[in-house]
Amino acid sequence: MVTAKESTGRHQALHLKRMPTGFQPPPENFIIVVVVVVVVAVTVAVVLVVVVVVVVVVVVVGGGGGGGGQLTK
Repeated sequence: MVTAKESTGRHQALHLKRMPTGFQPPPENFIIVVVVVVVVAVTVAVVLVVVVVVVVVVVVVGGGGGGGGQLTK
C-alpha cells in the first residue's frame, strides 16, 4: 500500500498545480475520488495477477507439451 499512497500524493500534487491560485477543490469529494480510483486500480491489478498465475499454473501443471496448446484455447 506504500506505492498506492505515494501515487496518490503525486496525483494530488499534479492536480493542485493545475488549479488556479486561490481555488481549493472540495477536500472530502477529492479524497473520496482518490480512494475509489486507488481501490479500483489495486483490485484490477490483483485480478490480473491472479489470472496470470492461474493460466501459468494450468499450462505448467496440465501442459506436458501438446496439452498446453489445447488448454490455452
